[in-house]
Amino acid sequence: MDYTIVAMPKRTVAGISVRTSNTDEDMPDKIGGLWQRFFRDGVYESIPNKAASTTIGLYHNYQSDFSGDYDLKVCCAISKDSVLPDGVEATVIPAGRYAKFVLPGGSVEAVGQFWNQLWQMDLDRAYSFDYEEYFSQEGNQAKDIHIYISLQEDDTMNNQKQPVFCQSCGMPLTDPSVLGTNADQSKNEDYCMYCYKDGNFTADCTMEEMIEFCVPMCSKGNPYPDEETARSQMKAFFPKLKRWNQG
Repeated sequence: MDYTIVAMPKRTVAGISVRTSNTDEDMPDKIGGLWQRFFRDGVYESIPNKAASTTIGLYHNYQSDFSGDYDLKVCCAISKDSVLPDGVEATVIPAGRYAKFVLPGGSVEAVGQFWNQLWQMDLDRAYSFDYEEYFSQEGNQAKDIHIYISLQEDDTMNNQKQPVFCQSCGMPLTDPSVLGTNADQSKNEDYCMYCYKDGNFTADCTMEEMIEFCVPMCSKGNPYPDEETARSQMKAFFPKLKRWNQG
């Protein structure tokens, strides 16, 4: 299966959970029932401050690997901490490296086939947080499903003490070739080549102006589904970046 390596920002989700395993005879009923409860019982509608129109199936709290127990949370992303309804809990998906898979057409059968194939792949999985993101259907056309599989940290990047994201625009720093340059032409480990060159920022702008510049490039599934979601997530994420952090 084809995939791309992406660096995803931190996300906070809220929803309902069940614990199961791939060897649990009741696993299909537990998972199917959880999805039904999420929509049929009004859980989705009751969650405040949604950050996107997508829904998420989050796999975490792994006992070991795919052969052990895990928690499945059916949830949606929220833009800020909120008072949640009874039985609904928030979980933070940390920023990190993920293998991103795209399943065209949004078929539920394709999701089951995907996991069967994934278990056979030689992928350096972290078994921390994996999730399926389902986009709203448009008319009679089912939209793609994006699946993110957490990966072990890249030792090369860690040895360089390089941040995961550009500390100006949030661009993933996946390779030293995208790093900016200092005045002496050495690589700058905080900023990307588009934000920092020859020891100076390439644009004199505010954080809000940077967000508006980045929004069109980071929507339509790369990595956010639409501009509204991209803008909301960036407004929460950018104040934590070195260039904009005033605290």
